[in-house]
Amino acid sequence: MGTKLANAPVYFTLAQVVFNSIASLDSYAPAIQDRLRKKGFPDYKNVITGTFSLMPPTPEAVPQMASQTVMQHHFFDMGLTAGYVVESNSLAYMTTQYDVFETFLDRLLDGVAVLSDVFGGLSFIDRIGFRMLDAVIPDQGKSLKDYLDPSVIGIAHKVGDGKGLAFSESRIIFERTQAIARCFIQEGLIGFPPDLTGGNGLRLADRFQGNKGRYAILDSDAFIAERKEFNLDALKEDIIQIKDAVSTIFRATVTSDALDSWR
Repeated sequence: MGTKLANAPVYFTLAQVVFNSIASLDSYAPAIQDRLRKKGFPDYKNVITGTFSLMPPTPEAVPQMASQTVMQHHFFDMGLTAGYVVESNSLAYMTTQYDVFETFLDRLLDGVAVLSDVFGGLSFIDRIGFRMLDAVIPDQGKSLKDYLDPSVIGIAHKVGDGKGLAFSESRIIFERTQAIARCFIQEGLIGFPPDLTGGNGLRLADRFQGNKGRYAILDSDAFIAERKEFNLDALKEDIIQIKDAVSTIFRATVTSDALDSWR
């Protein structure tokens, strides 16, 4: 799957599998919890989240805000560095201690297999996604220009006091895989994009805590959205294909000197 970087900048990784909805998920939660506890994920929480959407106006009515309550079941490890978030139609596996893709993939497939077994089988998969966040922090005496391709840096470093923010986004198609590549350049503590709700409470690795300087977040998000009959082997092949797209994006965004510094 590629060569592991000894000082890789990745600080959060997530994969999600969206499947046919299980309306009675809550009744299965004790069995899921027991299975995942035995696999090293004993920290269980029942979490209620809210989503909001703006209803478009009509000639008869003004715009209105619609809300929806979503029940999530969280199954995390004791150190809060990895775990699963299960909803009625999806499972996400996430970690702040990414090692190699093979290990990550095994954990994701373990979780899907547990759900399939507890549910008595899954019928189909609607969407598979893989997302990585990398924090590019320049070494002393260097700047982000030494680490990033000029296409994602912007012009803030050229004008003013050089401390402005920058944001870039590209949408890319890789055959069946669609991808979004974002780059945020900012200062201060390393965190999460708003849609990741603070990483669901997972703890960042020590080396990514306490940063106060200028850095970049590379947010690489790729997915396959097509309905297929559930098959664990086919799911594995699709996830590998998606990860390849994310790796291609990463290599196109950083410089060869950056890769050398992380090896």
